[in-house]
Amino acid sequence: MRTTRRNPAFVAFERQYRELRDENRKHLLLAGFEGVYVAFADDARIIATALDETGTPAQVVGCAIPAEDANDILQRLVRAGYGVAIAEATESPDSARRRGAPTPRREVVRIITPIREEPSPAVINCR
Repeated sequence: MRTTRRNPAFVAFERQYRELRDENRKHLLLAGFEGVYVAFADDARIIATALDETGTPAQVVGCAIPAEDANDILQRLVRAGYGVAIAEATESPDSARRRGAPTPRREVVRIITPIREEPSPAVINCR
């Protein structure tokens, strides 16, 4: 059996992602990591399905969206009716290293939700 050694920074990032996911159950979560926005598990499957990506959604375990494509992807997800929480690093890598952490702290810095238009009262009362 062959084992591979995982990058400690990515392992710490996955742990942060799970913690942020638990705190933000109402929205999909995209977390910034080294120039991409990452989603795992159910969020990754929902995103793949919403974006009509090829493959079987059950096989999707994660997805990475290049930062330069993030705005387009966010617009498509919101138009499809999904709310998205964006997590970013809230400290520099140097600060993280000084405190002995393999990756900077991350927090949800923005939540984007679809705007649902309600009928105006004038329309409702017209008969």
